[in-house]
Formats: sequence, structure tokens, C-alpha cells
Amino acid sequence: MLDVARLDEVLRRGGGEVAALVERMREVDQRRRTLQQSLDQLRAERNAANQRMAALDKKSPEFAAARDTLRDLSQRIKAGESELGDLEAEAERVLMLIP
Repeated sequence: MLDVARLDEVLRRGGGEVAALVERMREVDQRRRTLQQSLDQLRAERNAANQRMAALDKKSPEFAAARDTLRDLSQRIKAGESELGDLEAEAERVLMLIP
């Protein structure tokens, strides 16, 4: 498989259709990297919320609020991971088309 860091080299060797594929790959890779950073941040927030929640009394209203926050973070992470999988699959498809 082609390394994303070597796309400039491929671009010099390829023609017009290769340029379009290389540009598409760069777009997908940039979106993937941005999403990965966002997911890492959400996971850190989830871990911090989980630690805060562990220190609370289970019958307190703060615990319920923390549980709801944790549930929301988990849903956002799950949706982001699904999108990340789609982006990774798209990146692989584009890379397979680049000669």
C-alpha cells in the first residue's frame, strides 16, 4: 500500500487522473486526521467524566447528570468511530486506485 507521505512522488510520476486521485486522498486523509484528534479529545473527556462519576454518590442528582453526560459522550464517540471507519475505507479505496 502507498504511504500518504509519498504522494508528492507519485504525483510527479503520474498524469492528470493521478493528480485528481492524489488530491482526493489528501482530502480524505485530512478529514480522517481531524476526526481522529476529535475522537481522542472526546475519549479523554469521557475518561475524566467517568472518574468524576466514580467519586459521586450513586443516588445524587450530580451522579445522574454525570451519567447523562457520559452517555452523550459515548454516543458521540461511537458515531465518530463509525465515520472514522468509513473514512479509512475510503482512503484505502483511493489508495488502491493510485498507480
